[in-house]
Amino acid sequence: MRSLPGKVLLVAVNAKFIHSCPAVYDLKLYAENYARQNQIRLPKMEIHEYTINQPEDQIYYDILKEKPSAVCFSCYLWNLETVAKLCADLKKARPVAKIVVGGPEVSYGLEGKDLKEQNIDLLIAGEGERAFTAWLLSEIDEPFPEDWQYGQDGKTIWAAPMPDLSELPFLYDDLTPFTNRMIYYEASRGCPFRCAYCLSGAENVKGEKRVRELPLTRVLEELKSLTERGVKQIKFIDRTFNCHAQRTIWILEWIQALPDEVPTNFHFEIEADILTEKMIDLLRGMRPGRVQLEIGIQSTSPEALKACGRNPSTKRLFSNIRRLRERGNLNLHVDLIAGLPTETLERFKQSFNEVYSLHAHQLQLGFLKLLSGSPMEEMTETYGYQFSSHPPYEILKNKYLSSEDLFELKRIEDALEKFYNSGHFVRTLSLIEHRQTPYRIFLGLADRMEREGKLFVPTGVFELYEIMARYLDRLEEDSEWDLKGVLLMDYYTYTPSDRIPEGLEELADGREFFTSGKERKEKAERILRLLDEKDPALKSHRVQIRVLEDRWIAIDYSDKDPVSGMYRFLGEFPIEEE
Repeated sequence: MRSLPGKVLLVAVNAKFIHSCPAVYDLKLYAENYARQNQIRLPKMEIHEYTINQPEDQIYYDILKEKPSAVCFSCYLWNLETVAKLCADLKKARPVAKIVVGGPEVSYGLEGKDLKEQNIDLLIAGEGERAFTAWLLSEIDEPFPEDWQYGQDGKTIWAAPMPDLSELPFLYDDLTPFTNRMIYYEASRGCPFRCAYCLSGAENVKGEKRVRELPLTRVLEELKSLTERGVKQIKFIDRTFNCHAQRTIWILEWIQALPDEVPTNFHFEIEADILTEKMIDLLRGMRPGRVQLEIGIQSTSPEALKACGRNPSTKRLFSNIRRLRERGNLNLHVDLIAGLPTETLERFKQSFNEVYSLHAHQLQLGFLKLLSGSPMEEMTETYGYQFSSHPPYEILKNKYLSSEDLFELKRIEDALEKFYNSGHFVRTLSLIEHRQTPYRIFLGLADRMEREGKLFVPTGVFELYEIMARYLDRLEEDSEWDLKGVLLMDYYTYTPSDRIPEGLEELADGREFFTSGKERKEKAERILRLLDEKDPALKSHRVQIRVLEDRWIAIDYSDKDPVSGMYRFLGEFPIEEE
């Protein structure tokens, strides 16, 4: 029996530390389980995880010092540039080590990518468990099952998708590698839809995808194992969690029955227009903060959606989202994609304003990307698309959007992330909506940030409050509302800090109402006693009384709201009547 000398490294380069890469754990465990069941000795395997924020030299030398016999990279949009450089350098520095790549970013080939064929020895296309294990077995002259339908074409190898997901290993018997990190959980594979911009519904390398599911009993057992060990968040990576109605209901019923003291939050990606009444009832009945939902709306243009192979009922979708939103117990994340076929800038503004009106907790403005293997590849000439040559292969222009249009949308995206998705300006933005369309609000905020040199620049929350205060100066000139007072209220429910943003100091001063600091303190203490009489439980809470113009504001700084992430507003009391 021959074997690979040294060790096999399975390498993940994640976007952030809190993320993990289920793929490398899955491949290693699947191969080890097969070897153990068949009494085969495989080469030693190790998992190495990094982030794209680490210096590439640090990652390179960390891999090189292990003297690996093979280095296997999991490739995605966010890490391909880094992986390409590592492969090129490792191939020169350690030519005896085999370079293996796999993952969605390379499954459909390397054409047009920074990763070059001469820098790799093997490309695993499609699902990797059986293909990776078969390759390891072939390296040590061991056979593998014929029903794996394994094939090779030059440097590319594949195995047909496994028909039964029961073969998949459970990744989290040992939670040590995932301390302070998100837990990704896979209960199904495939997608019932075929959206042109997405790989989930595309054809597999050697066959058509279909939705395959892990047995429900096993799913519930594994979720029980994770929740009992105090996991903070479980993010399902199923592409459409609710495509099988009854199965979805069973899982939601199990989650709803969890005791309140269980800290776990569950994240699902759903198709909102196919939610049933039972699903909606279950979701609306969840403990606040228990569930967060990601909903891909992408556009409200029927023509753009049809061109992408989507045909949702937008009316039902909006109705269902509003019903989920009104209870305030769920964190809702909705998505828009700029650059879909036929959607002009003016039409996109309409989509933006309509989706914004749902007031989801987060509105992600994404940009169309050209993913290898997606049906969008066949549509580029028809719609005049130009995409970037480098990851993430974003749209540069098409027949309907110029490069200048897309730059405007990039500016909108930056303002949206900082002022809306941060969740710190809910009251203020809601009030401004009475005067301007949502699109115009964020274009104005982008203009303000650009004038101050803060556009596309990391900016602290305190500074964002100051920028918003200056933005409101112009709006308050002819406004019937106290916009800055509302902004200060947003600030108070964001932080207990005594530091007040520039432009809001006078509203928080209240000096004209008190003869001394002692009087101010005594009046605040009377408000606290009044609150304690109404609700004795508040005695153990961290309640502060703060001034907002001519009134007291009471805030409970004990705990943040599990959905909004803000502190609880208890009420306001006129100062003069104290």
